[in-house]
Amino acid sequence: MSSPPARQRLFVALWPTAAVVESIEQLRARLPPLGRRVPSANMHLTVKFLGDVFDCRVSECVRALAAMRSSAFEIRLDCLGSWRRSGILWLGSSEDGPGPADLARRIDECLEPLGFACERRAFRTHLTLARKFFSQAPKLNFESIQWRIDRFALVRSQLDSRGARYATIGDWPLTRR
Repeated sequence: MSSPPARQRLFVALWPTAAVVESIEQLRARLPPLGRRVPSANMHLTVKFLGDVFDCRVSECVRALAAMRSSAFEIRLDCLGSWRRSGILWLGSSEDGPGPADLARRIDECLEPLGFACERRAFRTHLTLARKFFSQAPKLNFESIQWRIDRFALVRSQLDSRGARYATIGDWPLTRR
C-alpha cells in the first residue's frame, strides 16, 4: 500500500521590516500579559491562506504568484482588536486604503485558475499579536505604526508542540507607484 501524497500547509504573507517589528514590540511591552504571544520572528500579515497543498502543486503556485503584479502601498497599524471566539488579539488598521484589498484580490485572481477559492469576505488588515486571548482588546493610546509594503511571500507553515515554524518558499517585489 502506498502512502498518501505529501502536502504542505501554505499561505501568502507580508513580512514586516525590522523597524516595524521593533515598533510592534515597543507597543507589546506596554500591554499586560495577554495569552500566548506570537514570537517576533513569526509576525506577519496573512493575505491568503491556501491550506494543505500537494507537494506536486507548490511549483504551480510559485509560478502564478511570481507572474502576479500589484503596486506597493502603505498601511497604518493604529488599532487593537480581538476575536474572542478564536482567541486572537490583533493589531490592525482602522482605515484600510485600497492597497491591501487590491493585493488580496490580485492574489485570488492568479490562484483561482489553480483551484483555490476566492475569498468572499472583505480583506481586513490585521497582524496577530497573541493567541489564546479570550477577552476584549485592551484600551491603549499609542502612536500608529507606518508600514510600507513592497514585497509579498509564499510561506510554508509547520505546526508542532512548540507552535508554528515558517519557511519562505518564494518572495516577490511589488511595483513602485
